[in-house]
Amino acid sequence: MHTIEEVARYAKKNLPYDYIALTEHSRSVRIANGMDEKQFLRQLQEIREVNEKLGENFIKQGAEVDIHTDGTMDLSDELLGQLDIVVASIHTAFNRDNTDRLIKACENPYVAIIGHPTGRLIGSREAYQVDMRRVIEAAKETGTALEINAQPNRMDLNDEWAALAREQGVKLVISTDMHQLSNFHYMKLGVLIARRAWCTADDILNTGKWKEVEEFAEKKRKGAKTTSRFHRCRSPIGQVTPFQTTTDG
Repeated sequence: MHTIEEVARYAKKNLPYDYIALTEHSRSVRIANGMDEKQFLRQLQEIREVNEKLGENFIKQGAEVDIHTDGTMDLSDELLGQLDIVVASIHTAFNRDNTDRLIKACENPYVAIIGHPTGRLIGSREAYQVDMRRVIEAAKETGTALEINAQPNRMDLNDEWAALAREQGVKLVISTDMHQLSNFHYMKLGVLIARRAWCTADDILNTGKWKEVEEFAEKKRKGAKTTSRFHRCRSPIGQVTPFQTTTDG
């Protein structure tokens, strides 16, 4: 079990990152100790406090939100509007066609990234049924990025789907899906998958500065109105970050 401060200090000391994004699971993912909305708000305050200690806005607050079977999100739009970045992923109902479920998630204005889009776990679970061509088209139309999850038992998207996404002009994000500090180094595996897909740095959203990531997310949120009473933590700069890091061991 690592504290947010421990994660941040490890990243700053050992990795060439200008920012990291913490994206804990939402409440429905009980096996991963998913958080409810009050817990996310408490984490937001803790992130602010740690960033103050670090003297910079190094940590970005995000969430990996579970996509319900009807395509809705596991957290309210009001809460999602407070976060710097939102990843949406499927963690249930693997024995059905999840194409429409992912497409509806793409249509949510707060969802910037679809996480591990095919749902496979290498050696233990096949990908669920999904028409990835339709999902890629939806990502293109809605301005949603797709994840290359660099966990060795996922590698999802694989290089073939990542190449098709690149050809369609869909942005990709390389994430470590980190659950312990050593997992940060899975980033190299994600980079190799992207290279096999003939991606350049311009194709990968989180090779850019944080301002670029923020603008990408805000472009989708345009027109989405929130009346939240909570202040949203927003700040620039960044260069290469593993999205989907978590603080549980």
